[in-house]
Amino acid sequence: MRVVSKLLLVFVFMLWTNAALRAEEHATDDEVYEYVTTVPRNIEKDLGQLTRYLVRPYNDKYDKAKAIAFWIASHVVYDGFIFKDKPNAFGYNEMTSFGKKYGGQHAWELAESRVGICEDYSELFMDMAIRAGIRAKIETGKIRRVGEEYKHIPKRFDLEHAWNSFKYNGRDIYVDVTWMANGPKMMPENGNLITESQHNRAVKKRKKENRKESRIYPINPYYFDFVYDKYNKDSHPRNERNDTGTYRIKDRYYR
Repeated sequence: MRVVSKLLLVFVFMLWTNAALRAEEHATDDEVYEYVTTVPRNIEKDLGQLTRYLVRPYNDKYDKAKAIAFWIASHVVYDGFIFKDKPNAFGYNEMTSFGKKYGGQHAWELAESRVGICEDYSELFMDMAIRAGIRAKIETGKIRRVGEEYKHIPKRFDLEHAWNSFKYNGRDIYVDVTWMANGPKMMPENGNLITESQHNRAVKKRKKENRKESRIYPINPYYFDFVYDKYNKDSHPRNERNDTGTYRIKDRYYR
């Protein structure tokens, strides 16, 4: 009887181990990218329908979140119009007058315009993730370069930024869809500053173009579930005194 019990325990343990291993097997970046870049255009016209389509092949929330992030990053470009083309004396691009009063877009507006800034990217990711049953949130704060070569830059030039996180298997998964997007920025021609009305016309033009055909852009998958690496200036290390790369200073959370 004891032998049977031991064998039963071993069998149950093997089943549990196999289930745990399968749970950690995720779709590859290439598989997810290929899927999200072939979404039928008529599906993309409705945010709810688009979200359902993106997550349909996946049972795991990690893969669902990745599909959402990859779609946003491969279809949305950064709005460089709201920044001055020439950096200031400290090497930072400052906002234009209308950029300073930028009010952000609702999720459905960005899904339609396909051009925005970090707060728009993170708002869309959170909205779509919640629709997919993922408790995502927006994280906001500042990013600055640290190190000897950046000591001369005043802290007032720290970059405001927004990104996302969600809980998965007891840990925080960080997602920066803005930095994941590798498409070309929407920039004014010849580097000239533009007015608010010119900016609005440019966005309207992009909306019209997107109704006809979705433009697909490359992405950087590193910024989905990225690790904090203080030796990599293109990553986001924790806010520690000894960090020598780029770091984020979190200031608040909201759902």
